[in-house]
Amino acid sequence: MTRLRWASWASVVLAAGVSFGACGGKSAEDVRAERASFVRKADPVCEKASADLARGEQPRNYTTLGARLQRDQKTLRTAVSDLHGLRKELGDSASPQIVAFDRRADAVLAAAKPIGEHIELADSSAARRSAERLRRAYAELYDAAGKAKLRQCGRGGNRAADTVLFTVYRSEYIIVNSDVNLRLRFLDEDPQSFEAFRRNLRRSLKLVVNYRKRMGRLAPPKKVLRRRHRLLLRRTTQALGSARRLLAIANRGQAAVATGGARSLALRVVRQADLADAVDRSIRRVLRSPGSRRRTPSPDTNSA
Repeated sequence: MTRLRWASWASVVLAAGVSFGACGGKSAEDVRAERASFVRKADPVCEKASADLARGEQPRNYTTLGARLQRDQKTLRTAVSDLHGLRKELGDSASPQIVAFDRRADAVLAAAKPIGEHIELADSSAARRSAERLRRAYAELYDAAGKAKLRQCGRGGNRAADTVLFTVYRSEYIIVNSDVNLRLRFLDEDPQSFEAFRRNLRRSLKLVVNYRKRMGRLAPPKKVLRRRHRLLLRRTTQALGSARRLLAIANRGQAAVATGGARSLALRVVRQADLADAVDRSIRRVLRSPGSRRRTPSPDTNSA
């Protein structure tokens, strides 16, 4: 009797399992077909967003970057909204990989949102941090897209971040140079006394120390800029060292400056300053021409 009851109960459970498994009338083949349809529809959404985000020139300052970010935010919101719609159409047929991809798309949108606010406030440090977060969010989206068998989604993490980082670096670089150069112009170009000369030298040193400190805080995004920026800092530090030694001689009195060693040191300062200026010009050439943009299927591509 007991055995019969268990057998009867088991048959009911099995029947229920069959019934539940066939809920909605979807076979495994139907689910696979729906997921393939999602991929076919989602890839063009991402491809269109990539093309829209790639349009336009490299922003030249905070104003043009702010306008670019507003446009790109709208493009991202539209694309993510369309992807959400496609995900909802799948319902329970969505694979864990597709669900994960859907969440990563939200993460990219969330990472991009605060950058515009940082640029509006000219908060360069916060903008750099947010740009790096956006880069990581894109990399995770790209990884999730691959697992969901999407080929056009998640590209462009480096381009999106570098657009911000390059413009921030360019703007800060120009601001620091303009500020220091303006202050240097207020120095007496032709001091009429030894004391005026020494005062000029002290003030110049303070300005260049400030310049070196502010330049050291900048974060060039490109390898060529990083290399040249490090060289600029090194040349500036060398000139500073020589100028400090020259000031030490000047502090001993006018007679000390008249020596051959002091004149040789002054010429060295001029040569080292010229070398730093040459590096500065090479950096400005890169800033005027950001260079070509690669297109390869990775999160480092220049399509978004």
